[in-house]
Amino acid sequence: MRVAITGSKGQLGQALARQLHGHEVLPIDLPEHDITALGAISAAVKAFQPDLIVHGAAMTDVDGCERDPEMAYRINVLGTRNMAVTALQSACPLVYISTDYIFGGTKGAPYWEYDDADPLSVYARTKWVGEQIVRHHVPQHYVVRIAWLYGDGPRNFVRTIL
Repeated sequence: MRVAITGSKGQLGQALARQLHGHEVLPIDLPEHDITALGAISAAVKAFQPDLIVHGAAMTDVDGCERDPEMAYRINVLGTRNMAVTALQSACPLVYISTDYIFGGTKGAPYWEYDDADPLSVYARTKWVGEQIVRHHVPQHYVVRIAWLYGDGPRNFVRTIL
């Protein structure tokens, strides 16, 4: 299987690549590949001819998104749109890594995947828009909402709490 992974230098991208040993992986990350540049990213992915694209690249620094909403939009919305276009052009399924932040947190009970979104921050809104782009433009897609990463890496849940 041939898998393209955006955000390949991040904690999630590295963990995914380790699990995909024996498969061909196209690592997509800065500075070699910029998901906000449609022509370049589309050409690189099309040349690789993936069977699957995992779009894990994002601006995940919630406070940073509030400080620089334009950058958050460029990465989380425009970058996702570019990966959706690339997946569509490549006739390739897309796995979009989203977040539980799309829910406002006021329900008072566990959330289900079909509950109404209520994104309260720039980060949450940009990830919610990314979900909508993927749903509406990529026929074969999967949206995975994660709360936090628990594996190795400097910014995982355990280290942050400690």
